[in-house]
Amino acid sequence: MKRNVATKNNILKRAVYRKAIKVFNVEKKIPQEDFEFLLKTAQYSPSSFGLEPWNILVVQNKDLREEISEFATGAQNQLRTASHFVIFTVKKDLAPESEYFYHINRDIKKLDEEARKKFIDSFSAFQKDKLDVYDDRTRLDWAKKQAYIAMGYMMLAAIQIGIDSCPIEGFFPGKVESVLEKKGVLDTKRDRIAVMVAFGYRDKSVSIHKKTRRKLNEIVKVID
Repeated sequence: MKRNVATKNNILKRAVYRKAIKVFNVEKKIPQEDFEFLLKTAQYSPSSFGLEPWNILVVQNKDLREEISEFATGAQNQLRTASHFVIFTVKKDLAPESEYFYHINRDIKKLDEEARKKFIDSFSAFQKDKLDVYDDRTRLDWAKKQAYIAMGYMMLAAIQIGIDSCPIEGFFPGKVESVLEKKGVLDTKRDRIAVMVAFGYRDKSVSIHKKTRRKLNEIVKVID
């Protein structure tokens, strides 16, 4: 029991300490084994129907980061100072008859023909009846939500081992996608950008605003 209390206190302490870091310490890099640990936490994060509809681009090339910064006003300092810079992309075509959907069910889940058919029927009903997901745009929006879950897992894991982060939405997706496509690292016919996140260690010479949050009883309502 005492061990559980200590674990909970430590997790909460680190969650309070975590902030969206705008400027990182350029002299301090994340060890490769620690970053691979963060990637694995994303790999094992939950996704609806276990479809994992996202990929991760780790952008370490300085010239490419600089090109991206032109179209990412909310990430310019992070792109120039972060130890590791991640872009989550999501699958554009998630229709039950898509190549990716077939790949997940056959190659990853190892479902036989009968099980695949049941899965497709279930997913089709889920999209149509429960989520009203019926075209490329609504499927894309749904997929992006899954990417945010994976990003959250990475960020929470990061702060537990002393690594800072900053989630980023301040960019022009089409412009950044164009840069990545020209570099041959993104095919916009298949994948689109969902969100970005920077990882590293905070520059302690740069002031950070005090974290403020609403009271728990203001944001939580228990329905018995």
